[in-house]
This record gives sequence, structure tokens and C-alpha cells, in this order.
Amino acid sequence: MIMSDKEKKDKKKADKTEETQPRVGVYVCHCGGNISDVVDTSKVSKIIGEDPNVAVSKDFIFMCSDPGQKMIADDVKANHLDHVIVASCSPRLHEMTFQRVVSDAGLNPFQYQHVNIREQVSWVHSHQHEEATDKSIRLIRGAIASVLDQPPLEPIKKKMIQSAAVIGGGVAGMTAALDLANRDIPVHLIEKGPVLGGNLLNLDKLYPMEIDAKSFALNLADKVLKNPAIYLHLDTVVDKTEGAIGDFMLQLKKTEESTVNKENFAVSLTEPEKNPDYDISVLHVGSFIMATGHDLYEPYEGEYGYKKSPFVVTLPDLIKYLNIYRGNTFVYKGKEIKTVAMIHCVGSRQIEGVHQPPPSGILNTNCSRVCCTTTLQQANRLKSLFPKIQIYDLYRDIRTYGEKEHYYEEASKNNVIFIKYPDEESPEVEINGSLKIKTRDIITYGLEVEMEVDMIVLAVGLIPRIKPHIITDLSLPTGNNGFLQEAHVKLRPVESSVQGVFLAGTAQGPKDVRESTTTASAAAAKAGAILTKESINLSPFVAVVDTDKCQGHALCVNECEYNAITIHDKGVGESGVKIASVDPSACVGCGACVAVCPEQAIQVQGYDINKLEKEISAIMLEVKQ
Repeated sequence: MIMSDKEKKDKKKADKTEETQPRVGVYVCHCGGNISDVVDTSKVSKIIGEDPNVAVSKDFIFMCSDPGQKMIADDVKANHLDHVIVASCSPRLHEMTFQRVVSDAGLNPFQYQHVNIREQVSWVHSHQHEEATDKSIRLIRGAIASVLDQPPLEPIKKKMIQSAAVIGGGVAGMTAALDLANRDIPVHLIEKGPVLGGNLLNLDKLYPMEIDAKSFALNLADKVLKNPAIYLHLDTVVDKTEGAIGDFMLQLKKTEESTVNKENFAVSLTEPEKNPDYDISVLHVGSFIMATGHDLYEPYEGEYGYKKSPFVVTLPDLIKYLNIYRGNTFVYKGKEIKTVAMIHCVGSRQIEGVHQPPPSGILNTNCSRVCCTTTLQQANRLKSLFPKIQIYDLYRDIRTYGEKEHYYEEASKNNVIFIKYPDEESPEVEINGSLKIKTRDIITYGLEVEMEVDMIVLAVGLIPRIKPHIITDLSLPTGNNGFLQEAHVKLRPVESSVQGVFLAGTAQGPKDVRESTTTASAAAAKAGAILTKESINLSPFVAVVDTDKCQGHALCVNECEYNAITIHDKGVGESGVKIASVDPSACVGCGACVAVCPEQAIQVQGYDINKLEKEISAIMLEVKQ
């Protein structure tokens, strides 16, 4: 068949239109019923498939499964898709999964868009099936409108300084430093005190093998000192911090040794003291680990008789004393101790209206996790050393989690008397020549109990350290409990929200030694994964400045919590004309700067306002049934 010139022209025009027409692939996940039990996924797929920009529209039981991923990859290649949208669960779970799938199939990973129809639809509209289906269609339509204007973005390359810093020389810090050094990564270990070991030095035996804490600390310190890849900075703090992943600047400052009295430590590690510090005032590292540890709650004067009687002591003070005591009978300050009362939850799980706030004014409402185990461990230790001693254990709840339950069982066999006092009624202590405790025992239906004892031991809780400069300089987030907060408790448990900064040990919250070393190794593994690379790829979804619109009034600088924006002269010959500039490695793409710029001169790349307006307009369109 011979075509006329007009027919040839029309065909050429149609072919050209087909070539330039967007080809979007949309995949709707059943999530094994989590979505499809509420959302009519088949209907969603059918209606979305009618969009002229959609070349493929499918629904499947598990899009994240191997068959689901293969389906997407095959369609990208066979149908020449230029955009892919998956409507499924939270992007926190599988956005990177699908980005990798489309990338392996030859498509730019940033041409992928994720739509959450589980957490944002099926789980919150579980009894509104029709409305949930309608909402799913609208959200996917919005995503289609969004990707059509999405230019191919490329990751931002950042050169990596292949060395690390670990801040804190306790068990977590030493473990993290050793793990990194064993991968041939140079590590600067920064400790504010004169010795290594941290709070480990004030402990007795370590669970579960009952290893001597001092020996464990000495062993770790010895390994640190002998490792040539570790540079030790004692009596040193980080005074100032700048930069971002790949190149953090840490300005170091020597502390006065008198401010960190060696008598505060249960033992003195002489070898670290002999080790010459690596003499440097400014470090440049690609990544660092926060292992700054914790402090212990200091009871206020009069709390359970604290500082009103020399025989009211904290649990750490008892441990220190027993570490050096060698008598056959328990004598303290010249007095034989025959009866001891141990009170749990001092400075932990505080209740407003019941407990007096500490000087900070903030009650510690959280459980310190390790106090119960340590209290029972020391009760058993006392019974082992002095079998005739009588011990009363006053508790609200016994929380010897996991295998540590055996401490409670052993204490019961040792005839430790347990008294469960009410949450809202702390035991009362009277001091009148002797120590007298009054409380109620819930186990015996509120029976009032009164006992006279020779010593009261207060099981004090773990509280966050005073924030060092590094936390405020980099705006590292803290949780409601005041400890450093991870980016995601399950998906990113040892990462902070600041790229390149990782968390270890009790800087993140109360932990025992085993948990501290586990998180330290995890943080070192995460840091090591980026430090072994000469450069890294960063997300392109960062703020960018339109230099023609920018007026340099610095509203964006004041709004940015990550110190990613600076103001400088616009250019040569334009002295005095100011303009904003964004460090893409420090920017997290939060968009706070966008909201305050009156000229709309700053946008988050990939999420500009015009694109968002089109997405919203598409979401607002009625769904034809």
C-alpha cells in the first residue's frame, strides 16, 4: 500500500508523539493483604491504567518480593519506561529497594516515585474501603503528575577523608576505635579524662561471664595502645565542630587535669597515662562516632536521707567500696553493717507530683534498665562476702530482662527479702540516731512495713551527659529522655539524622556493657562502609539557590538547623551584593528554608513548588467511578 504525502506526514507526527509521550509504569502492592484487604487494588490499577501517560499498570501480592522486583525490571526494559511508581508501604522500608531495581534495569533511580498507601491509607482507613480506594487513586495520580516534570537527577559526589574520630574513651569508644582500626582506617580516639575506661572503671563483675570489669578495661586499653592506627587524645574535648560527611572539622581543646580528678576513678590505668598524646589541635575526618557515655543521677540532699546520714550511699559508691574492702565482716565508717536496705528507681521512672525534680527541672521518667540487675548483683555479692548480713530489696518492678533473671533467682535463694512499694508512694526514711524506713508492701495487700537498718543503698539511674559543643554545633537531635536520638529505631538504629555521624553505647540511652559494645561495633561497621570509599554519592534532593532571585537577606540561614547555608558576595565585580549558598553534603532536604524565602529563590531540588502544585491539583481531581 502506497501512502500519500499527507499520510506519511501524519504517521511521522504520530510516531514522534509516541516517542515523546511519557511512559510511566505504575505498580500497586497488595502487601499480603495489609493493603488489599482495605483498598481495591485491582480497581486502582485499572483506573490508573487509563491515564494516557501510563504505559503499564499492574497490581501484585508482594511488589518487594523477587518476582515483584523482576516484573518491574522486565517492564522497564520491554516497555521502555521512563518513570516508575510503586504504591505500597512506607518509603522508609522499600524506597531504596525499588530505586535499586530500576537502576539495575537501566533507568535513573531518581525517576522512581514511591507512594505510601499502607500507613497513609489502608492502616488509617481500615473501615472505609471505598474511601481508601479513592484516596489511593488520588495519591497515585499526584505522583504521576509529579514525575512527569521530574528532570533526571544525578547523585552528588563528595570526596571522603578516609579517617575517623571516636569521641569517648569508655567501653563503647574503645570498641568502636578498635573495630575501625582493624580495617586499617586511621582513628582519633578523644577522651576528656586522663585515663581510658569511662564508667567501666567503676563496675564490679560484667554479665554474663562475671568477668572482672577492671581486667576487661585494661585489656581493651592495652589493645588500643598497641594499635598503630589509633591516635589517642587524653584530657581532650571537642571545642568546635564544622563541616559535613566526608570532611568534618573537629577543633580540639585540652582540659585542665585538675577538672578530671583521677580519684574519681576506681582504678588508675597507668599505661594510658604513659602513652604520648597525638599532639594536634584541629582534625579533619570523614566520619565520627559519638560514644560520650552517660552520667549518674545525684540524689538531692535529704532524698531518702542522702547526705543527712553517712550510711545512706549510692549503689556506685557501694561498688567502689567493696572493690577495695577486704574485711571478714562488713564495716563501713567504723560501724559494722548487719542490715542493708536497697532502694530501686532513685532518679529513674520519676513521677510528676511524687518526685522532686532535679536541678535541671526535668524529671527522668525513663527506666535506666541496668539498675535492677546491678542492685541484685551487689545484693548477692554482699551475701557471698558476709553470709549473715540481712538485705531488704525495696522495688517498684524487678526488670532483670533476658537471661539476667538468674540474679533475681539467686537473690531469692540467698533470702533477700523483697518488698514491692507503690509507684505513687516512695519509702519514707527517718534519721534519729538510726535509719528507719517506712513503706507499704503491695505483695501483702498494702501492709505497712517498718524496718531499722544500718545502711541504705540507693540504686541511682543513668542520665544524659551535659551536651558538649559538638551536639549543638551540628544540631544532633536528642530524644525526650535527653539522650542522643537515632534516625530510626529499627531501620537506622546507630545512625544520627546528620549524615556521617554515628551513635554508640550509653550516649544513645541506658545500656549494659554487652549492649554498648554491640552498638559500638554496629556504628563502626556503618562508618567503615563509607570511610573505605574515596568518594560517596549523596542524595540530590537538596536545596538549590536561584542566583537571579536571591536577595541575600539570610532568612534561610537563620532557619536552617543543619548549618548548610551561608551568605557570601555574589561574584567578581559585585562587591556588597550578597547571595545564599548551600553545602549539599550538609543539607538534608527538609525544606525549612523554602518556607521563609519571600522571593522563592531557594527550592529543594526535585520538590520545587511548581511541581508540588501540579501534584496537589492532580490529587484534588474527582475520581470517576
